[in-house]
Amino acid sequence: MCIIAIKPAGKKMMDDTTITTMFINNPDGAGYMFYDKGTKKVVIKKGFMTCHALLSSLHSRDFTDTNVILHFRIGTSGLNDGLNCHPYPIYNKNALKVHTDLAMAHNGILHNFIPPKTSPINDTQYFIGEVLSDLKPNFLSDPDKVMLIKKLIGTNKLAFLDSSNNVTTIGDFIEDGGYIYSNKSYSKWSLYPAKTCYSTAFGKKPEKVATKSVSTPKATAPSVSTCVSTRHKLTSDELDFWRDEPNDFWDDWDRRHPA
Repeated sequence: MCIIAIKPAGKKMMDDTTITTMFINNPDGAGYMFYDKGTKKVVIKKGFMTCHALLSSLHSRDFTDTNVILHFRIGTSGLNDGLNCHPYPIYNKNALKVHTDLAMAHNGILHNFIPPKTSPINDTQYFIGEVLSDLKPNFLSDPDKVMLIKKLIGTNKLAFLDSSNNVTTIGDFIEDGGYIYSNKSYSKWSLYPAKTCYSTAFGKKPEKVATKSVSTPKATAPSVSTCVSTRHKLTSDELDFWRDEPNDFWDDWDRRHPA
C-alpha cells in the first residue's frame, strides 16, 4: 500500500520524522507536487529512491505558502524506478520533473487497469492513459465525471492538484493535525509490510525477509533520522492474502491490530 500525504498552503512541511516513517513504510520511491505561484503551474518532482534524496529536495525551499502533495510508493505493477513514482501529469508526458496544469497521485491497486506483467508502467499510468487523459481538463468540476471515476476506482484513493492551486481528493482520507493522509502509514506505530525497511530508505542493501515492520523513527539531526524495527513474521496464508489483495489485507490487519 502506498500513501498520499497532503500539506495544505499555510502549514509548514511535515517534520522529517513523519516523512521518514512514510518512506520506510512505503520504500519503492517517492515524489511530490506543488503549486508554483511564479509560473502558475503544478510542478512535479519525483524519482527519489532514498529518503535522503527526498529530504534534501524538500529542504531546498520553503513550501509553507503553497499546497504540496507527496506520494510514497509500494510497487505492485510496473518497474520500481523513478518514472513509476507518483505524482503523474494528466495531459503531459511523464517525466521526473514536469510543469503541468493538472497532476494526480494514487493510493491503491486499480485491478481493472493492471498492465501486462512485462509492461514497464504501472496500473496508475495505465488508468491515466485509458481514462483520465481522454477527459476534458475541467472534468473534476463535472459531478457526472467524478461519479464515473469513483465507480471505476472502487476503494482506491486519488489526489489532484491543478494550476489554480486547487486540491481535489477522491476516496477516504484521514485528517491529522491539519495534514491529510490516505492511510495510517504516516504514523510511527503503524504496521505495514517490510519488503525493505530502514536500510533501503537510506540507500543501503535491502534485507530480503518476508515480514511486517513496526517502524519507530527517532528524531535526531534534521536529515539523519534513525529507525528501530521489530518484525512479525507472516504466515503463508497472510502472505497469500497480501499478494492477492494487499489493500484488503492491510485494512483487515489494522482492524485486528489497532494502532
